Amino acid sequence: NFPRIKADHQRARRLVEGLAQYGNTLEVPHPDEVHSNIIYFDSKLGKGPEIMSRMEEFGIKIGSYGDTRLRLTTHIEITDDDVNHTLNAFSQVLQNDY
Repeated sequence: NFPRIKADHQRARRLVEGLAQYGNTLEVPHPDEVHSNIIYFDSKLGKGPEIMSRMEEFGIKIGSYGDTRLRLTTHIEITDDDVNHTLNAFSQVLQNDY
């Protein structure tokens, strides 16, 4: 699946670009800093576990480490539609000031 890894990195970058609009709530890396399929970002409000729990309601599993650190990973089973679904879910979750 090595040829597919470029698509995984592009999807990770799309996620970062979409999450950047929540700069009041999330601290995300600059898209140019995304060089893999793993994205680490932070909840500025210290609500990482709450965000993780709410995202699970949308069928999205993200990692939470402590109160702030979160992780998303793209892989062979993640599609462009999944990226769109994830960004839409974040939109709904973050409207509640997480």
